[in-house]
Amino acid sequence: HGQVQINYVRPLAKIYRLETGYELRSGSSRDITSFALWDPSRSVFVDQPAFAHDVHYGRSIQSLYGLLARETERAGLQLGLRSEYTGRTIEITDTGQRYLIDRWDWFPTVHSSWQLSSHLQLMASYSRRIHRPRGWFLEPFETWMDKNNVREGNAALLPEYIDSYETSLQWPFGKSSVTLEGHFRRRSNVIEEFRSLYPGTRDVILHQYQNAGTSLARGVELALSFRQVKWWIFSLTGDLYHYEIQPDPGFQLQNSSSSNWSFRLNNQFLLSDNTQVQVSARFNSPSVTAQGTTSGNGIVNAAFRQKFLDKRLSLVLQINDIFQTSKREFTSSGTGFTSTSLMERDAPQLQVTLSYNFHNFRQDPSRRSEGDNGIEEDF
Repeated sequence: HGQVQINYVRPLAKIYRLETGYELRSGSSRDITSFALWDPSRSVFVDQPAFAHDVHYGRSIQSLYGLLARETERAGLQLGLRSEYTGRTIEITDTGQRYLIDRWDWFPTVHSSWQLSSHLQLMASYSRRIHRPRGWFLEPFETWMDKNNVREGNAALLPEYIDSYETSLQWPFGKSSVTLEGHFRRRSNVIEEFRSLYPGTRDVILHQYQNAGTSLARGVELALSFRQVKWWIFSLTGDLYHYEIQPDPGFQLQNSSSSNWSFRLNNQFLLSDNTQVQVSARFNSPSVTAQGTTSGNGIVNAAFRQKFLDKRLSLVLQINDIFQTSKREFTSSGTGFTSTSLMERDAPQLQVTLSYNFHNFRQDPSRRSEGDNGIEEDF
């Protein structure tokens, strides 16, 4: 995997700023799958070549982007445009099948702000983003997950496009702030997992991935950012919204909707210049899907960071899903079946990271690319 990024920033007069740049993200991955059946008469597993595949993924994304900003004491405006070219290849080497993507996408953005008073700011924005399908969503063959579940990918899946409209009021006080936001988000080509009975069976579920249609989310969000003391940084965000799925007519499904909520909490304690402790939590309500429902879920994580040797050596101890609450239940129903599945992982998870910085290099956060970067996950 590789990434190249070039940025250019130039002030224009006293109130304008021009930013432009180029970014290249490329990489490849390989998935090898096999399937065997137990033969009790010989007490051996027998390979099933029809369900064994060797798949190569390759993707290159090239982006050109520009942003023009105007800022005065009372108002600010940013106009941006990002153009992305996606070249993607999926090749099944054992069958010789190849699936190609050769596509241009355009992503405009508009951000504006008005300083209504010394303690009140109004902001409004529009942005268009992309969410690409995960690699194993695209595998165009059947994979037996167990004796009752078969997964079949779809190499023709389109990415999801999200149009987001937001308006917010922000009340700053010291280094803290309260923000109230109203938002409307339209997601097209929504990727959903559809379930059905595997042909010729009554107890095997076939899992397939399709672009289901369009989803709409309308709601409000309240966010608190608190930093009135040096040793404590606290943030809390709550979101309440109405969620609706409008399936394409070809799926012969009715529109479904639900009232959803979520909240996120983060506590960061700066015990010293070299010692930090962080505790975070995230919870989501139940929600509808195109074919059923998903349950609510939540997770609580904690981390401890200690720096040594003039901050060049860093030790991070992280514990994820402390209370083992990161479980999710899915229900789906269709012609001749009702399916319920539960996803959970072994928890809590402990991770230890030790890193050494030879040149005291710090990455500029503004240079991190937007969107989904992991080629092994999103294509």
